[in-house]
Amino acid sequence: MKYILVALLTFVFSCTTFSKYSVNSKKINCNEENKSFFCYSNDSLKWNYTSFGGVKFVNNKSDFQKLEIKKSPKFKNVLLYGYSKILNGDYYILLDNKMYPETFVYKDTIINNNKITIAVSNNINGDYNKKFLLSGLH
Repeated sequence: MKYILVALLTFVFSCTTFSKYSVNSKKINCNEENKSFFCYSNDSLKWNYTSFGGVKFVNNKSDFQKLEIKKSPKFKNVLLYGYSKILNGDYYILLDNKMYPETFVYKDTIINNNKITIAVSNNINGDYNKKFLLSGLH
């Protein structure tokens, strides 16, 4: 029985959707004059991300469930999740991503020896919007 409990706990924690580093993903001051953009930072992994305003962002499973979008995250090791009704889709910032479903477009970047991936839903309105979201990581 003891081994079954250990195996079950290992499985539950290994399948965690949000990365242990996701709690370090925070909204930061982007540009006070221009409220149409949001900026995010993760000090532990040393990245910054610029996104459109009007996007709902979460960095943990309980906040994701509060979005009431009636779906589960499509990836593992999520650092930040963004959803916009205006853009008609969602996007993720991921750590060490290994999944590449065709319903998203991707950009992989190495920052401080960590593979960081931006995954943008094909549903996002407009190629310009997709390109902007894919280029927001720095």
